[in-house]
Amino acid sequence: YCQRRPSDAEANTTFSRSKDDAILDKAFLVYLLGFLLAVAALLGCLLGASLSVMGGEAHFLHSCFVSVLRVRDLTPNVGIFWYLFIEVFDRFRTMFQFAFHGHLLFYVAPLQLRIGRHRPLGPFLQALAAIAMVTLFKPYPAASDHALSISALLVAGEVLRESEQQFVFLMGGQLLGVCMFPT
Repeated sequence: YCQRRPSDAEANTTFSRSKDDAILDKAFLVYLLGFLLAVAALLGCLLGASLSVMGGEAHFLHSCFVSVLRVRDLTPNVGIFWYLFIEVFDRFRTMFQFAFHGHLLFYVAPLQLRIGRHRPLGPFLQALAAIAMVTLFKPYPAASDHALSISALLVAGEVLRESEQQFVFLMGGQLLGVCMFPT
């Protein structure tokens, strides 16, 4: 049995356990609120700039946002939306669109409670899990979406070394997405 001596950087790193941390950290909530406000302001600036470039006409909104939400193009692609919506009756299409677009919102809190609040590795793994889930459930994904999430897993070697179970879980999800490519 061979043991590796930790380096100075590893010896100084402290990890927190679940029972040591509060479920909702005030600093995280303040950061989240500020981040959401910044994203909303950036989106408003980008939409304002797009409207000014288009001369005040908002026809581009339909092709940018509405077409992705409606999922009308049901030609086979690397995602699962086309297959599931071919099988759905037309009268249930709206309900399934709400369910498929909205179910990603329910993963945020469990990911934060299970993975994200464990410093220093948790937020990175939470971001990786969120990228992987969004990649799997996009209406019109490309192979590059899966390549992004697989390559993001290889960014930090020490993260993978310290979190073997989460890595296996995330890689298994990505391999499931890759296996679902149409043949």
